[in-house]
Formats: sequence, C-alpha cells, structure tokens
Amino acid sequence: MKATLLGAILRDLAWEVGRLRPDWNNPQRFFENRSEIEHQLRRLARDLDNANAQD
Repeated sequence: MKATLLGAILRDLAWEVGRLRPDWNNPQRFFENRSEIEHQLRRLARDLDNANAQD
C-alpha cells in the first residue's frame, strides 16, 4: 500500500473518530459507526501485515 494512500485513509478515519458523537435520536447509530471505524482499522492493519509479509 502506498504511503500517500495510507495517509489519506488514516486522515479519513481520524476525521470520522473526531466527529463520533452519541445520537440521542438514534442511540444505536453511535455503536454502528464505532464498529465500522473499528472494522476499517482492523482491515487496514491486516493489509499492512500482509504487505510486510510479502516484502
């Protein structure tokens, strides 16, 4: 994975974390958004592990 792409993905995830707030109208949404961010971070870590294993 190229460093510029990795940087863009991490900036997007940081932005998502920064705007993560409880939604009093839909409390479940907070947990859904949090789970999606967690999934993206785990996938990114797995992709980086796989890229390092190929080097």
